[in-house]
Amino acid sequence: MKDSVRAGCPPGDPASVNRRPGPGTLYVTATPIGNLEDITVRALDVLARVDLIAAENMAHTRGLCRRYGIETRITGYRRENRKTRTPDLIRRLKSGRDVALVTDAGTPGISDPGTYLVRHAAGEGITVVPVPGPSAVTAALSVSGIPAEGFVFSGFLPAKAGKRKQALKRLAPESRTLVFFEAPHRIRAMLGDLREVLGNRRMVLLRELTKVFEEVIRGRVDAVLDGLPPEKARGEFTLVVEGCGEQGPAGLDEAVLERIGEILDKGETGVRETARRISSELGVPYRRVYRECLARKRAFGDPDGMEQVRKLKIRNNLGLHARAAGKIVELAQQYRSRLFLRKNREEVDGSSILSILTLSCPKGTEIEARVVGEDSARFMEALSELFDQKFGEDG
Repeated sequence: MKDSVRAGCPPGDPASVNRRPGPGTLYVTATPIGNLEDITVRALDVLARVDLIAAENMAHTRGLCRRYGIETRITGYRRENRKTRTPDLIRRLKSGRDVALVTDAGTPGISDPGTYLVRHAAGEGITVVPVPGPSAVTAALSVSGIPAEGFVFSGFLPAKAGKRKQALKRLAPESRTLVFFEAPHRIRAMLGDLREVLGNRRMVLLRELTKVFEEVIRGRVDAVLDGLPPEKARGEFTLVVEGCGEQGPAGLDEAVLERIGEILDKGETGVRETARRISSELGVPYRRVYRECLARKRAFGDPDGMEQVRKLKIRNNLGLHARAAGKIVELAQQYRSRLFLRKNREEVDGSSILSILTLSCPKGTEIEARVVGEDSARFMEALSELFDQKFGEDG
């Protein structure tokens, strides 16, 4: 097989060189998510040519290699052993050996231990080459019919219900499409939490992608939950859920919508109190009513219903220390909106002193503040003033 695969390798392709002086190359190689015929010609060439395949699931990878007559040695690389296996793989790469990294199915580095090896290999100056191919995320998005110009992939959420709901609450204001993975024994609980926290949004549930028994269920969360077969499901699920920006008054009947309009038009109560009142009166989930009220304020151009984003600079001599973080948290408690602070690519919860301190911001640091909620404009103005006043410090 190695000679036949080699013949199809285009000139100049990195995989066409058997041995070079210096370190080897780590090939991050995508493999089929179900149908073995989805493997690319280049992936077959790489797998046949490298000195070693580091596989998350050795049994699956052996089956793939047998199918195509590939005899390359395979070693296990799982989340449980990544810390002990990585030094050995780095040593092999430094000695000039080429290694292919493959996951259970799809593209490595997506909800698997591949990122750990890639980061350490790159840190050691080793060349890391992508060999693109199948991905459950992009495959699901492509057939979902839900906008994918921007999306947020969250992989597997926590197994415990409380932590899972907290994760969903953080994603609730997200306007981009959401993509999740879920295990079969947790899928009903996950859908129930989706309905409770995010509302009855449009979504697509996919299972056994590219396989004989491929299944795609489309509709609102309620309909998808009802459409699950009564017997115990098998195979991992991919969930594509619309973001809040694409959602209309999902799950709210005309009586509820009319009542929302009546109360908001009077202007006597805020979004939160309106939502509590209607939820109590009509027995509708509070979060659904709250989101609809907030959406209406945004639609009518009320700045206090819109997301506020602003760059803020640390001006005090001591930087963003514990006392300054405490004043930010104290201010956040006075408003009904949520605050998020971002430095570079790291975003933290602005209502937690410990979370804020993880940003490590000395004097002169510029961070991005994001406020989401019904009184966001007022909150942002007060926050900007707190930063300008150097948190009440002299220097």
